[in-house]
Amino acid sequence: PDDRIVKVQAAAKAIRGASEVKARQFLQLLGLLNSCIFQIQWGRLFTRPLQVYLQAWWKPSQGHIDDLIPIRPNLRRHLLWWENEENLRRGVSLHYWEPDVVLASDASMEGWGAYLEQGGEVNGKWPEDQSLKHINWLEMKAIFNALLHFESRVTGTKIRVKCDNTTVVAYLNKQGGTHSTSLCYLAWDLLNWCR
Repeated sequence: PDDRIVKVQAAAKAIRGASEVKARQFLQLLGLLNSCIFQIQWGRLFTRPLQVYLQAWWKPSQGHIDDLIPIRPNLRRHLLWWENEENLRRGVSLHYWEPDVVLASDASMEGWGAYLEQGGEVNGKWPEDQSLKHINWLEMKAIFNALLHFESRVTGTKIRVKCDNTTVVAYLNKQGGTHSTSLCYLAWDLLNWCR
């Protein structure tokens, strides 16, 4: 509704224009955005950077609701997305779409592999700096690597990803998460690439 759009825009703009806000005001914005995420395409994805930002500056168990949160430039650019009326009016389809392509992937601490059911395989070894990452991150990165490899074959299609890692599946289905910042950032990159 128009009044909800105006309310979201005003709340995002108020925080973006401030140098610092109380945790209470930040939480009110997140509550408002969470009430919209099922109606706005990619709404949940664009709420994640705000959630991660707040977690970096404020912990409910250690802080007070009136603690001040600094508003930095990296947060301001994420708030701008919520001020754009076109983003807020882009609804979510209620239609279930069958996938055009199916991608199965897997990863270990040594390497990764993927299979495109419509024909194609790819695999690789992790660079030394990545091989030390958590297995959840590696599983997500395997999917991203495979999508990048098959980019010409998956562009413009609806993709079903098969993965045996329930955390990765949850982070993709829920457009990120707040438990693991590094996994949330990787999901952010992957899903924005898909967009």
